[in-house]
Amino acid sequence: GVAGSAIRNAIVDMHWASDGNIYICVKDKYNGQNVAGSAGRVFRLRPSTGELTEWHLGTTPGPAEFFAHVPYASYYFDGKLYVGTFPDAIDESAQLYASNGTNAASEGSFTVGGHNIGFISCFQEYNGRLFMGTGDWDTTPTHAQLLSRRPGDFVTAWVAIVTATGGAATSGNYFVSMALFGDALYASWYGNNGSATVY
Repeated sequence: GVAGSAIRNAIVDMHWASDGNIYICVKDKYNGQNVAGSAGRVFRLRPSTGELTEWHLGTTPGPAEFFAHVPYASYYFDGKLYVGTFPDAIDESAQLYASNGTNAASEGSFTVGGHNIGFISCFQEYNGRLFMGTGDWDTTPTHAQLLSRRPGDFVTAWVAIVTATGGAATSGNYFVSMALFGDALYASWYGNNGSATVY
């Protein structure tokens, strides 16, 4: 690539949304920026036309803005695309964005129970609520949590549903994925300490 330009280094997440589009989270790699400063972008793909558009995730109207962190998981819910990030380094906090494509709300770095969420790992809609899996990447780790929110709730209106258990909390423990089966929501957790659980 051209010096200083972004190279699409990895597709991190793809989400086929209820609005009929596919949303793609990518990690950017910048020339000369091989250690820190990872950034990413989100694109919308219209399957009917093949049109690829960079999705606006800035907090003010205007051209699309890129992330300081890697966009790691996404889900289209309540007319907005939610995007959770993975930070560059240990002890940083995840970011959460919600955008309708023109305007975005940033929930910034946020905590649950006084603990910073290290990264946001997965989403799933169930019974009209959006569920969000989190992960811990911390020098003083705690167990990851599964959170949920209702449509129309204001910023930070997340409720803790499950706090993982199993052995001592270890940095890198996280909710890996969620799936619907029958009338239940299943969530898998990786403990990074020899423990794993399906909730």
